[in-house]
Parts: sequence; C-alpha cells; structure tokens
Amino acid sequence: MLLLKAGDEETAEYKEVAGFLLGLRKNSKDLANFYVLRKEGEKMFFLADDAYLESPDDFAKIGEEYTDYDEALIQGFTKATASPNSTRTSGGHSCQAMPRSKMKSGIPLQ
Repeated sequence: MLLLKAGDEETAEYKEVAGFLLGLRKNSKDLANFYVLRKEGEKMFFLADDAYLESPDDFAKIGEEYTDYDEALIQGFTKATASPNSTRTSGGHSCQAMPRSKMKSGIPLQ
C-alpha cells in the first residue's frame, strides 16, 4: 500500500510515484493527466500528481481533496472502470478512468 502523507512531496517515494505517472503521460498521445487518489468514506484525496516533477508549484498536494468526479471514478476503487461520458474541456475531450496499477518496484498505486 502506498503510504504518503502531506509534506512527503520531496521524498524519494513520492518522486518515484510522480515519475511513474509522468512517464505514463509522456508516453500517451491521448491522455493529459495522471494522478493517484485515496478514498476515505465518500471523499477522495490526492496522493500523487504527474505534474509535480515538471511544475512543482502547479500540482495537487498530498491530501488535497478531489471533488471533480463521477460515479465511475468511485467504482474504480474496486474494479477497472472509465466514465461513460466524456467531458468537454478547453483542450478537447476528457474522461476519467481508474485502472488498478503497480509501479516497477511493486508498490500498488491503490
């Protein structure tokens, strides 16, 4: 289990996770952002954000609440899923997906 807490953004563990997410984004022509969330009750909180290594001042901090989601994202905590509806953004279309994944070190991301 990934055990990160507020203020751990400068640790090697956080940088490993952020680097993994950044690698996913850089190798994807269609997906714009990757991040890891933790669910507590009915709320979700950021654990890691792919933007950290490139823009340390413009990323979600560990523990920051994530509020822009749909039911498919909540279901993703128990199975791989994606939002059935795309959302129109200034950059085009986006959808939320929640694959279960592990980093090379074997650390589960959820």
